[in-house]
Amino acid sequence: GSVCSLEVVKVQRVLPQGTMAVGRRMCLWLSRCRSLDLRFSESAQESLFKSSIEEHLLVPFMALVLLTGIMLSFHLFANYRREGVRSDRPMNWEWQDPRTLWFTVVLFNIMLQSMLAVATCIRYWFGLLTCWSWETVAVASMSWCFFSTPLMSAWHVASIYGEDPAEVWLHDLDGAQMNDVVIKIVVVSAVCLYIPVRTCVLWIVPTLASISHICASAYIQPHQSSLHLQAQCFMFFVFIFSVHGAMRNEKHVRERWLAIKRADQQESVAGAFRTVATALCDLVIVLDEDICIIGPDTRLDAFFGKCVSGKKLSELIVVDDQARFLDTLLAATQSNEIQSVPVTLDLAFATIQVQLIVVDTQTQASHYLVGLHSVEHKPKLLAESPEHTMAAEGDTSQQSISLDDTQTQVQSLATTTLTGKVFADISRLNASADSGLQRQLERVAFIGQSEHWLVGTEDVQLLPDVVLGSGGFGVVVGAQLRGQAVAAKLPRQSAQLNSLKFVSTIANELRIHRQIRHPNIVPFLAACVDPDRSELALIFE
Repeated sequence: GSVCSLEVVKVQRVLPQGTMAVGRRMCLWLSRCRSLDLRFSESAQESLFKSSIEEHLLVPFMALVLLTGIMLSFHLFANYRREGVRSDRPMNWEWQDPRTLWFTVVLFNIMLQSMLAVATCIRYWFGLLTCWSWETVAVASMSWCFFSTPLMSAWHVASIYGEDPAEVWLHDLDGAQMNDVVIKIVVVSAVCLYIPVRTCVLWIVPTLASISHICASAYIQPHQSSLHLQAQCFMFFVFIFSVHGAMRNEKHVRERWLAIKRADQQESVAGAFRTVATALCDLVIVLDEDICIIGPDTRLDAFFGKCVSGKKLSELIVVDDQARFLDTLLAATQSNEIQSVPVTLDLAFATIQVQLIVVDTQTQASHYLVGLHSVEHKPKLLAESPEHTMAAEGDTSQQSISLDDTQTQVQSLATTTLTGKVFADISRLNASADSGLQRQLERVAFIGQSEHWLVGTEDVQLLPDVVLGSGGFGVVVGAQLRGQAVAAKLPRQSAQLNSLKFVSTIANELRIHRQIRHPNIVPFLAACVDPDRSELALIFE
């Protein structure tokens, strides 16, 4: 650092003050020129952008080369028909004849445009020639056409040989110079505005067109008329405005491309969030900017007990928790981090204490992802349940849970809820507790009716001959649930002891399958509970 400072001091002492000022102005001018370069700073990102616009380059470039080849072909045949039948100056196809040079250059350009058209069709229709840089091909071909324009002008070719154009060509060449200027203005403007090529290489086309025109005009006719000079100045200004328009168009294209790329990245991130949330949560709810639930979802409709598509999630939350839920959404938007909040859902048949995990995806398709994890289920018809009926009859054994039982169950979240206590009571029954098993199954049936997964035995038609699997306590057979093919898990034997063990085991499975949803687990559909016969069967997809 000290060495660099010393060198700067030496330079300031050696260079005059005026030279330093000029250097600063040049640096400022160079920095402004650098702002004209629209390329991305990252080469990988610029390469992706170049590849994306090359896909849109093929069709307009194909149209340009076909149109150019057709126009040159008509021009070539028209002149050949006039010049080939002349008797005063027949075509000898010698290089001393200016017409030979003109026909050669035009025929070469027709062949070049034809080959480019065929190559572009092969790339567009068959997907070949992908290793070609089509931006370079387009710029090189257009640059050559404009650079060879003086040799394709009948007036310029005759003037190059030092002959009078009126004597060389049979047709009238009045205004040929102005026609060349007009054609260049139209073609260059169309190329700059409609051919999707980056301006970092597009500027070569109008620059070579201007240089070729200036050189040809200065060599052939040093003293030009004022009208021709004005036309040339007008052409240069049009070229500058065309390049400027191409730069503005490219700037918008780059901004749109970046926006689409960010949207795709956000959609992929949102998809990843949804995959993770589906694995960790019971349900995943997709919300738009207005906090409305997006899309029909049978699982959500079954959970809420009604169709919730298009409805606001805040309306399904109790009034006391709505403000806290909206604050959580705002915090997720401002912090771009995962937020969590406990709320109570007000459903048609119960109130459920749930934990909501909120993620702001910042996408238009799905603005928020809300993962739902149930904590506690409280049926609204609890006062009419068989549990309270039994309590009214004086069965004090079912009114409360002992302290020892509570301490052994506190490690499991499900056993601390109402439904968890019901299923835990089944697991503690012994072989002699037939009446207790019947009461507990009545409670399970009530829970199933409240949660809408209980079906009657008349709705299920078993297929005993279709055995899908068997185990120590149960067997899985085929069945029909209201006409739908399902699988039913039933007790293997009808002995009371085995039946009690099976009911205890299958009740634990029922407690789990009610809440769990996973792609690798067979979906749980319903359950049949017959308290009188002390039987319990699970219905799976």
